[in-house]
Amino acid sequence: MKQDRQGPAALTVLAVGLSLVAADLLIARANSPGAIQLILLGTLPYWVIGAFLLWRQPRVRIGWILLAFACSWTLTFLGVDYARFAIDQGLPGAIFSAWVGEWTWLVALLIIFVVIPVLFPDGQPLTKRWDWVLKAVVVFLFVFIAATTFQQSFDIGIRLDNPLALLPYEDAETALLPMALVFLVLGAVSTVTRYRSRRGLERQQLLWFVFSVFLTIVMFVANAVFEPDGMVGDVLAVAGLSAPALAIGIAVMRYRLFDIDKIITRTITYGLVTSLLIGVYAGTVFLISSLVPTAGSLAVAGATLLAAALFAPMRRRAQALVDRRFNRSTYDARITMEQLSNRLRSEVDVYALGSEVGRVVTTTMQPEKLAVWIR
Repeated sequence: MKQDRQGPAALTVLAVGLSLVAADLLIARANSPGAIQLILLGTLPYWVIGAFLLWRQPRVRIGWILLAFACSWTLTFLGVDYARFAIDQGLPGAIFSAWVGEWTWLVALLIIFVVIPVLFPDGQPLTKRWDWVLKAVVVFLFVFIAATTFQQSFDIGIRLDNPLALLPYEDAETALLPMALVFLVLGAVSTVTRYRSRRGLERQQLLWFVFSVFLTIVMFVANAVFEPDGMVGDVLAVAGLSAPALAIGIAVMRYRLFDIDKIITRTITYGLVTSLLIGVYAGTVFLISSLVPTAGSLAVAGATLLAAALFAPMRRRAQALVDRRFNRSTYDARITMEQLSNRLRSEVDVYALGSEVGRVVTTTMQPEKLAVWIR
């Protein structure tokens, strides 16, 4: 019955969220004809998965938290975009809209990097001490909102004077952002502490979330450092923003939960191989060009062929290295099976063979019961 009652609420919240996203996309397009606010599409997984979890897992607060993040992030863009639109069109509400966009981004930031790490995956803090961290976050947000209410101006691409200005600074974040960084550190500490104290399913759920946050940070850092033009940068931003929502959905619903170990090891492997091949390619081009200055395209072709030839052996060696370091159980199981295969070639005693097979199966599979039938 509880689930049935949450269904209409989840659909209502989802409809409101999608309406806000659509409204901002239209306003942003009116501000810059031909432009599309793709970054806002990164909130769609939060709206959809949050509503789904609210419907399917009403007792877990994670669904509401995802919806709060989606709402905050959407209002950040909607506030700034409507303020610009209202100024251009002479419409009311520009100051209020700019004020909303001035502080909602911090709400979204603290939700994804502090609130979710403290509460994930069961919606409860690890201990009562961590509950005080959440209360401190709420108090800090109220202080930040009050400070933005009375700061000198709002930044929407241009400076918009605040008629309620009482404080001497332009931005509240200048004075209060160091405290927000302290909360980010506490969020990371909470996740590490919970991971070290848990086993089994909950540890796998935490791995999904941590890996998704890592991808988010990598993609946003790559965007900031390399500054890709056009669609590439937008796709990276959307993918990075969406990753935590998708991971949380998988973790809470426990869908293919244990695939995260394979995903992490493959990511490390291909990242390592890619880095090595880039080094080989650049080094080969530099060496050939230094020895034969007129080589030109020949150097590029030679480096490409060398990198292609080295890919398979490099991948095998990198995979073995990563498994040995990060996925020890899989590596040990593979070594054990190889040793059994070698022994099978020379073993002639059927009972000794049965005993060895039982030992290997117990080591690699760890079954509750084991029987070997020998005919």
